[in-house]
Amino acid sequence: MSETERARLESLASYNILDSAPEHEYDDIVQRAAALCECPISTVTLVDRHRQWFKASVGLDIRETERDIALCDHTIRGTGPLIIPDTLRDDRFAANPVVTDTNGIRFYAGTPLLSSENQVLGTLCVMDYRPRDLSDAQANYLALLADQVMMHLELRRQNLKLQNTIDEQERSQRLTGIAGRLARVGAWSVDVASGRVTMSPEILALHGLGNDTRLTLNECLSFYGQEDKAKIQALFAACVNEGIPYDEELQVLDTSGQAFWVRALGEPVFDDAGEVIRVDGAFQDISEQRHAAGALREEKVRFEAAARATADAIWDWNTSTDRLWWSEGMQTLFGYSADDLEHDSRSWTTRIHPDDKKRVLTDIERVIYSQQQKWEAEYRFMCKDGSVAYVSDRGYVIRDENGDALRMVGGMSDVTERRRFLTNLARQATLLDKSSDAIMVLDLERRITYWNQAAEAIYGWRQDQALGRRIDEVLGEDRTLLEAAARALLDNGQWAGRLSGRNANGERVISDARWSLVGDDHGQPEAVLAINTDITERLALEEQLQQSQRLEAVGQLTGGVAHDFNNLLTVILGNSELLEEQLEETPLLRDSARLIRGAAERAAELTRRLLAFARRQPLAPEIVDVNELINGLTPLLRPTLHEHLDFNIVPCASPWPAFIDPGQLESAILNLCINARDAVSGNGCIVLETANVTLDKNYAKRDSEVVPGDYIQVVVSDTGQGIPAASLKKVFEPFFTTKPKGKGTGLGLSMVYGFVKQSRGHIKIYSEPGEGTTVKLYLPRADRDYETPVPPASPVRFSNRAETILLVEDDGAVRDQAANQLRDLGYRVISAANGEAALAILREQEVDLLFTDVIMPGGPNGPELARLARQQFPGLPVLYTSGYTENAIVHQGRLDPGVHLLEKPYHRGDLARKVRDALDEVPR
Repeated sequence: MSETERARLESLASYNILDSAPEHEYDDIVQRAAALCECPISTVTLVDRHRQWFKASVGLDIRETERDIALCDHTIRGTGPLIIPDTLRDDRFAANPVVTDTNGIRFYAGTPLLSSENQVLGTLCVMDYRPRDLSDAQANYLALLADQVMMHLELRRQNLKLQNTIDEQERSQRLTGIAGRLARVGAWSVDVASGRVTMSPEILALHGLGNDTRLTLNECLSFYGQEDKAKIQALFAACVNEGIPYDEELQVLDTSGQAFWVRALGEPVFDDAGEVIRVDGAFQDISEQRHAAGALREEKVRFEAAARATADAIWDWNTSTDRLWWSEGMQTLFGYSADDLEHDSRSWTTRIHPDDKKRVLTDIERVIYSQQQKWEAEYRFMCKDGSVAYVSDRGYVIRDENGDALRMVGGMSDVTERRRFLTNLARQATLLDKSSDAIMVLDLERRITYWNQAAEAIYGWRQDQALGRRIDEVLGEDRTLLEAAARALLDNGQWAGRLSGRNANGERVISDARWSLVGDDHGQPEAVLAINTDITERLALEEQLQQSQRLEAVGQLTGGVAHDFNNLLTVILGNSELLEEQLEETPLLRDSARLIRGAAERAAELTRRLLAFARRQPLAPEIVDVNELINGLTPLLRPTLHEHLDFNIVPCASPWPAFIDPGQLESAILNLCINARDAVSGNGCIVLETANVTLDKNYAKRDSEVVPGDYIQVVVSDTGQGIPAASLKKVFEPFFTTKPKGKGTGLGLSMVYGFVKQSRGHIKIYSEPGEGTTVKLYLPRADRDYETPVPPASPVRFSNRAETILLVEDDGAVRDQAANQLRDLGYRVISAANGEAALAILREQEVDLLFTDVIMPGGPNGPELARLARQQFPGLPVLYTSGYTENAIVHQGRLDPGVHLLEKPYHRGDLARKVRDALDEVPR
């Protein structure tokens, strides 16, 4: 701190105005200043060491700001007014937040408040949020009002002086005796002519003499030791003979021989002729000061030695004089030599990072003025080379007996590397916690010393529950396996294997474990780093995928068999119908033909079930109210169930509409209820429920075939015997059944499975032996954009126009059978064995209808043939037939729009109706 600034602050303190309560005299002045200068803001501002404080203000709701950003700080550096029309155009304020803020100050005019000592205490200023200027008249008004402020301040100081003034003479007399006793000071006088010595009571007391003791000069000299006696004799002689005063520290003895130190002063007294007639002097007992000074020197030596020994920057701040001492650590740590630093607190505060400065200074002031003794803070400090260091600073306040701060001693440590280390450590801990793997650290007794968040999530144990416990207790793992792992760790330093334990809720958790042995600095085993990857869901998904692939492979095989089987059944069914008609007159043979037809129809039903499982049946989905469908099905359901069974229907209050094939859904529900009936022996209960459910992404993650979304749930539950776990995995496979031999085909659940999956739904079965079974169907919620077609009922119609039909079929027997049936219906038929032959026919003649098989080996299949044919004959009607459609004309379980399909095997009436529908759809 400069001497000029020190003098200014002393002058400001003499008014005792800072932090005083508001006074109307000053409030009136700022109101007049704002009105006369036409500005929204006016303040009486006093600038302290680190702040500017507002004695009075208009337009501001704060009492003080930091001095570093104070506009008035620039005014007090001069003695005249400071007027800034536009602060943003002034380089001194272009970066000041008071100016650059959205509602910043753009105009400033301040007049200094000058004390009688010509010290600038603060300002009377006006401010505006817009650039402007101040007229000469307004500037004069501002100066006059500033004089009024100083008048009130001077009156305040005079009143303070009057209150503290007492009779100085009386006080001096009263205090002299007190001061002498307290300071152990006394006076003496020696008459040169007579050698008579006069001593004050304090002097006599110092020597251990009574108040009435009279001594000569020689007797007084006997109180000095030999060395100091010669010195005082020489000093006294020089004072008497040459008129030279003296001031020396000497050691004397009291009457008991106890040595003590005195400060001895002697001054000559001259007569009119200039001769020394008397020597007057004083003694002060300075023994305590000498002892304190010696102790202080020793303390200083120890303090400086300790400061040099430590790596910290040690500091000693005299709060009363603002003197600040730094150890050599300031240069070692931060690059500042003793010459770089002013010996006051500003040399330190100006190097605190701007973003931390207010916090640090406020905290120090709080400690000093709140009678606390310890201060500690971490902040950023600007090094000499321009870098920024993180420091940890600690200080201890030394106070006098009244509690006022005298000094503050402390040390500043560079913690940049420590913070960087802790930051990296925290980042690593965060990364470990963000890991999806369970990461654990075990001691050599397999007790847990670290447990990350993933471990909490996987095993269900909180960190505070897991720490300190043995790993086998927490994982619920076989101790024998863990002991084998421990032996492998000691032998090889690592171990990998699969763990199958249970979490805190008793649920099975399977994990792939990779454990490593960690050594100390000497290579001795110290801990185990364990990383466990939860593979429970993955294994479940793999099992689901394997089962899905197995079912898909069976479906492919089933579909292929059904295709060939349906071709055979088409021939058998067609010929049996023809025989029935032709053998009308031969009842015995006609009955045989009827038996053949019945067997063929049962076989066709079997293939339909197989195709349902293989998801190869064409569906006719529409918007369905599931509750209404079940209500309509109830009269059929109840008679199929035993009378002793309790059958309950629990419908959803407001079910979402489902988009599903209603006939197939009825068949699926009927199948499930019959299975439930057969599973219950004796009295029992079957419950049929509906509900609205939403399957989220978390659920879909556990089942690869599930699409997240809204579903209508149909649940069939029974209290039957349940299904063993080994059988539960196979229940959807065709021909697998848990029923006794002869009691079931094993196609019921497989048909339901295929229908639901082909409908883009989901099926789940839950069962426990002895507890019963629950089957849940999840049917896709309908999109209202779907329109449900209502096919018109059409009777069997025969042709009377002899239209030409191109019949394309790769199976010769089926082709001949179909051709004969079409000719019997009155159509002209041209047959082709494959797509290439059909295209050759189409190039030579026109046909009225293309009747083609969907799947044909070699050359174009049915849809490709139709596309090529329509290039030559746009609008050509097409009727497909197939016993196994794959995805050629059926997508997402639904026929493509505008497609006509006749499923194999078919009756002659179905053939006639479908052909007629296809031909009549095209206008003639």
